[in-house]
Amino acid sequence: SALGYYGVSMETIATRVGISAAALYRHYSSKYELFRDAVLNLGQQLVDCTAFGDDATGDPELILRRLVSALIDTAMANRESGGLYRWEGRYLRGDQATLIAQMRTVHRRIQLPLSRIRPELTSRQRWTLSTAMLSVIGSIVDHRAKLPAIQVRALLAELADAVLAAEVPDVED
Repeated sequence: SALGYYGVSMETIATRVGISAAALYRHYSSKYELFRDAVLNLGQQLVDCTAFGDDATGDPELILRRLVSALIDTAMANRESGGLYRWEGRYLRGDQATLIAQMRTVHRRIQLPLSRIRPELTSRQRWTLSTAMLSVIGSIVDHRAKLPAIQVRALLAELADAVLAAEVPDVED
């Protein structure tokens, strides 16, 4: 994540994880294969941490808070590697459809309680807000704030709440 897809070699990765390049090649036949699995794994973690959103009934504000919290926890856990997904995902070849499907699932889970809380929003407005919220949460991979994790989590939750409450103009095509 720190060096980018083109800036890192299999040898560098192997050294970083404490194995030989030959051992790494026994598991992955190419740098691309390792990259693809890493990026799609990060996307899958977002899908997995929000899975409860599919069956969530009850207070939509509580559900949305739980989704935000789960996404923040996942972003914090992947703070060092999240840049792969955030900035390097564009290098996926035939696997972009999988990543796009993962992200659509996460967006849908965010937008379901959001539409119950704010029924006046259009689909475009909900997409704008869920995209902005995910961007705020994902921004933690780009920052090295010298704050305790609990304060970072609280700040990200506050920012996510502010984004989701924002007024978004209804723009026509």
